[in-house]
Amino acid sequence: MLELRRPDGSVAVTLYGKQVIGEIIERYAWEDSAEQKRCRVERACDRFLQLPATIVLRLLYLAGAVSMALCVAALYCLWSL
Repeated sequence: MLELRRPDGSVAVTLYGKQVIGEIIERYAWEDSAEQKRCRVERACDRFLQLPATIVLRLLYLAGAVSMALCVAALYCLWSL
């Protein structure tokens, strides 16, 4: 049995028997390393998109409505000068 551990000490993967081959170990290590290096924004986006569709669509609609209102206000201010 072989356990690959992360720098914080948690177990990334446990390999048994004939699976303990250099290529397999390296592949698991690279995959786990890439997963940990993902930025907070990507993880937040993933969590956001896992919400129910109605909530996602309503939040996107609200963001669009707010940005359109800001554009209208800016155009009004420029026009009234």
